[in-house]
Order: sequence, then structure tokens, then C-alpha cells
Amino acid sequence: ATLALEPRVDALYPAVLLPGRARNGDAVVVQCLGRCLVGPLLEDVEGVLRVSTLRIERAMVVADRRVLVLDCEQLAASALRGLPAFKKLIDLMQRHYPETVSSIIVVNSPLLVWAAYKTVKPWLDPTTAAKVQLFSWRDAEGAFAALSALME
Repeated sequence: ATLALEPRVDALYPAVLLPGRARNGDAVVVQCLGRCLVGPLLEDVEGVLRVSTLRIERAMVVADRRVLVLDCEQLAASALRGLPAFKKLIDLMQRHYPETVSSIIVVNSPLLVWAAYKTVKPWLDPTTAAKVQLFSWRDAEGAFAALSALME
């Protein structure tokens, strides 16, 4: 049933497991939050969580840990409606996949992301929160440097 949902979730919430590995051997997953269609995703939160679990399991075949790159380009204020579902995803990841994320690099972050992160940060385990790096669209150099250091 989860595999049948995957193409729909992929269209609504694009993500890709990059070929190869980060410098530290971790899998690298890029999620396009800015292209996420929140309204349709909220129609089946449980299905989205199942597909997200499948994505995590696939990344763990490559490596025990993963780097998440969250691209927020084009993220709209309407995405805030998805925060309760995002909390469910965070809870699922922290409960079933603790310490499997080595780094979270958030790129192209509009002001909305910085404000939303103040809401989300308390939901994160402090160890996980320390792994988050936010880069605005204005700080392309900083984001590029973080990604380059990760991949070289």
C-alpha cells in the first residue's frame, strides 16, 4: 500500500536520495520543501508518514546516517498549515530513527523559515537541534560552503 502512495507523495513533496555519499560516508537526501503542496498532503498525513518512513529506510540501505538538505526556495506562508503534520514526522523520526541524521542544512530560507524554526526547535531533541544550519537565499556563499564541505 505504501508503494502505491509513493508517486503521489513524490509529486506533492519532492525528495531525492543522491547517488554516492557525503565525505563522512553518510547518505545525502535533498527535500524540496518550497515545492511541497501542503494542502493535498494534509489530506493523507498517515500516508505521507508511511512514504517518509520508506524514504528513510532506503537512505539507511546506503548508510546508517544521513544528511538532510532542505531547499526552501519558493516556500509560501500557506506551508505553515503543515506544521502539525511536520511535528508528527519529527516525532516519528526521533522515536524510531534516533541519531540517524548527522546534519540538517536548510538552504534558500525566507524569513518565514527563520520564524517557523523558532516554533519547531523546541520539538527537536537538543542534539538534533544543534545539527541544524539555516542559510537565507541571500547567503548563497554560506550555503555553498556548507554543502561543499559536506561533499568534498
